[in-house]
Amino acid sequence: MPVFGFELFTGIPGQVITGSAEAVILPISYQLGPGDHLGIYLLGNVQKNMDVIVNVEGKVFLPPAGVIDVWGLTIQEFKQLLQRKLAQYYDNFSVDVMLLQPKAVAVAVVGDVNRPGKYVLSALNTVLDAVITASGPTLQGSIRNIQLIRNNELFASVDLYQFLMRGENEQDLFLQTGDRILVPLAESKVRVTGEINRPSVFELKPGADEHLSDLIDIAGGFTEFAYIDRIEISRLQENGHRRLVYVDYSRIKPVSSILFHRQV
Repeated sequence: MPVFGFELFTGIPGQVITGSAEAVILPISYQLGPGDHLGIYLLGNVQKNMDVIVNVEGKVFLPPAGVIDVWGLTIQEFKQLLQRKLAQYYDNFSVDVMLLQPKAVAVAVVGDVNRPGKYVLSALNTVLDAVITASGPTLQGSIRNIQLIRNNELFASVDLYQFLMRGENEQDLFLQTGDRILVPLAESKVRVTGEINRPSVFELKPGADEHLSDLIDIAGGFTEFAYIDRIEISRLQENGHRRLVYVDYSRIKPVSSILFHRQV
C-alpha cells in the first residue's frame, strides 16, 4: 500500500519550476540581497526608468541619489527610502519598484532524499521546491517533519500534509542562501484500510499527539458502508507481538480518542 503524500513527488526526477517574479506572487516579507534585479520607475515631473542589480555588497547605484544599501530591505522599505532620497532632487514625482528577477540562492538538501546535494535555486523557491529538486524523500523519509536549518539552527519544521490536505502553504518557507533542508526518517506510520475514503499508509507528525479522530480525518472519513461501532486497531507492541483493540467510534469524542505513538 502506498504512503500518502508521496504522489506529490512522482514524475520527472528533479523537476522544479524556478519561476520569475512575474510567475510568483512576491511576498511582502521578501528581503533584497545580492543578485536581485530591480526595475525602478519615476513618474510625474520626472519620467525615468532604471534597471539595477544589487551588487555583492548589497548596494545599488542610483543617480542622483548615489550608492544605497538595500541588503535586508523589503521592496516597500526600499521604495520609501528611495522616495526620501530623491525628494532632495525632484518635486512632484512618485517612485515604483519591481523585482524583475530574483537572486539565486545556494542551498543543501540532505537526509533521506533520493538525490542529496547542493542546489542553486531562486529566492522565490520554497522548501518544497528544494525537496522536489532532490527528487523527493525516500520511502523511509518524512514529509511531515522536513527541517529547515538556517544559520546552523532549526528555523522551522514543514508539514506537507497541511499543503496536501488543505492547500495551506504558510509553512512552505522561501529559501535563503546557506539554508540546509534536512529530511529525517519518518518516526511512525499507520496503515488505514477498510471502509475509509482514502485507504493508505499515513505518517504521524512527531510530537503532535494525534488521535484516532485525527487519523480518520486525514484518511478522508468513513464511507457510507462503514460500521463504526467496531473499529479494529492492530497495535504492534514492543515485544514484537500484535494486540487487537476494538473501538466503538460512535461513543467516543475526538478529544478522548485513542492516541497513536508507534506504528500500528
